[in-house]
Amino acid sequence: MSTPPNDSSTLNRLLSLTMNGLGTTAKVSKERIKQRKAQRTLEKMYWKLGKEVVELVRAGEIEHPGLKNATKGIEAHLKSGNTD
Repeated sequence: MSTPPNDSSTLNRLLSLTMNGLGTTAKVSKERIKQRKAQRTLEKMYWKLGKEVVELVRAGEIEHPGLKNATKGIEAHLKSGNTD
C-alpha cells in the first residue's frame, strides 16, 4: 500500500506546474507581441508608400488608371470628412 502524498509535496508539485505554465505563457506572449510589432511596422510602411503614390499621381509624375481611380476615391473620402 502506498502512502498518500503529504501536503508539502502536493503544493510543491502544484507550484512547479504553475511556474512552468507561466513560463510558457510568457514565451508565447512575447512572440505574439513581436509578431504584432512587425505587422504594425509593415502596415506603416505600406501607409507611407500609399501616401507617396497619391502625391506622385497628383503631381502627374506617374500615370496608371487604377492609381488615378484610387487617388480620386481617397480625395473624395477626405473631402467628405470621413477619417475611418
